[in-house]
Amino acid sequence: MPRGTGAGDARALWRRHGSAGVAAIELDHLATRILDLLGQSPLSQLRGGGVGIRELRRLAAAADTELGATVVVLETLYAAGLIFPGDGEVAEEPFSDSWAPTPAADAWSEAELPRRVAALAAAWWRMPVAPWQPEPGADQPGKTHIDVPVLAIRAEERWRPSVLETRKDALAALAQLPEDRDSTAEDFPELVRWLRPALVGGRGMPHIREIVDQARLFGLVAGWGLTAAGRAAHEFSAAADRGESDGEAARDGAGLVDALATTLAQIVPEPVSEIIVQADNTI
Repeated sequence: MPRGTGAGDARALWRRHGSAGVAAIELDHLATRILDLLGQSPLSQLRGGGVGIRELRRLAAAADTELGATVVVLETLYAAGLIFPGDGEVAEEPFSDSWAPTPAADAWSEAELPRRVAALAAAWWRMPVAPWQPEPGADQPGKTHIDVPVLAIRAEERWRPSVLETRKDALAALAQLPEDRDSTAEDFPELVRWLRPALVGGRGMPHIREIVDQARLFGLVAGWGLTAAGRAAHEFSAAADRGESDGEAARDGAGLVDALATTLAQIVPEPVSEIIVQADNTI
């Protein structure tokens, strides 16, 4: 902790780490639930590739989560190699051109929670794709559309190399703040303009805010400040860019997974087998 940190700042820092631990647990539950649902009923693929809005809504309802979070988790599971389209049989029912878990999903589910979440966070951090949130169509008020289908597998539809730099730069801006300080929703645009002016000029604040929103899902950001996991991802990537980390580990993402897993293990609370209900019904 930096010198001169006050008691209030210390409490804020611990709350941020606590929020990251909760986010990691919730992400793990959601990813596990989605994999289980896809194992029972794979997502049908559109004729032109990808998954349509009707299937996404069905999955989001079954997983009891928001459509946007479903999109982000699906894209991340694909980037992590845990789901893939193909022909096969699930629950004794044949499926064709549908998205279902891969054998790697079994190994993932057997790992410890910090490593499971680290694998997902590293996949999101490294994928040259911006998982998009469905938005109301201007020409169809109240309707939801997606310009490019989710999980479209044609490279020209999915790959946006600039996404990687935007993601790194957005969190690098937050990394410039002292560890015990947060930005705010109002201050963040000015912080980015000051530290990374090219981001605002080239890609706009709405997209950058979306990156921060998604980073919260993976426990990399809490509020408007980097968590320990977010700082670990930033520092690992910065070291890799400077050529200070093992080249092979940096290229295949293994080093980033290790760094995130080590950090997450320190902030994810241990599971409990008993609870105590107080007289006022608090637990």
